[in-house]
Amino acid sequence: MYKHIILSILLSLISKVSFSQETERLVAFEKAYFLEENDTTKHQLLLNKFNYYLSCKKHDQIVFQLGQRINFKYLKNEVERANFLWNYSLLSLVNHEIQYAKSYEELYVNQTRDTSIELNLLNVFIHRKEPSVLESCIENLQKFDTVFKNLRCFNTILIDPKEYTRFVRYSKFLPGLGTFLLNEYTKGITSFILTGATGYGIYQLISHKLFVNAIGVTLVYGLKFYHGNVYLTQDIIARKLKQKENDSAINCEVVFKSIMDKYPLRFK
Repeated sequence: MYKHIILSILLSLISKVSFSQETERLVAFEKAYFLEENDTTKHQLLLNKFNYYLSCKKHDQIVFQLGQRINFKYLKNEVERANFLWNYSLLSLVNHEIQYAKSYEELYVNQTRDTSIELNLLNVFIHRKEPSVLESCIENLQKFDTVFKNLRCFNTILIDPKEYTRFVRYSKFLPGLGTFLLNEYTKGITSFILTGATGYGIYQLISHKLFVNAIGVTLVYGLKFYHGNVYLTQDIIARKLKQKENDSAINCEVVFKSIMDKYPLRFK
């Protein structure tokens, strides 16, 4: 009786006022799942619902969360289990859940020992921010088709911020220098003038033994201009990195589209 009361509440929340065929079928899945006692059958029902969503071309967070409810160990059919592991890895990638994508891809490989183009291509997208793994995947793909060498465009997106840290050091050593060398000439010269003028003013105050005034100017203006010069350099670096990444991503998107037209990744 308690189970049927809960079921009635659940159905009222799910169905609302929609009587479409799709909604009715989803409600039927949940009803069957809720009334079922056997764990294997329950997970099979969840898998059926999961696959139904995919067949309707739904790949959002709702389907992703549904997949989390499925314990693949209860799936007795080896083909269905392998297909679920593949589908959930690909679905996780679509939803930017990279750690889940990695985990389920590994489970899929352990079960199937798959070495196909599709698997290597999936790995490229999962590990696109890991240069060594990415290169290994691309080398494997090149054995099938040399067009995959163009996937190295992902490496151009992986910009190491450490390449730009020297400009911050330059600005710390000589205010405005790092900014100037980043081709922001006006800002670099302005930083140098403001910080230099403040430093000269502090020097003059000390020369006239106005130590309290010198400390005040240092705290109010000196540190402000000096640190502002460093923060300005960091901000310029961040903007240039972002622009470089965007430019590289646009180029890579063209490559990605052409490859996916030829070798599409599909749910099974």
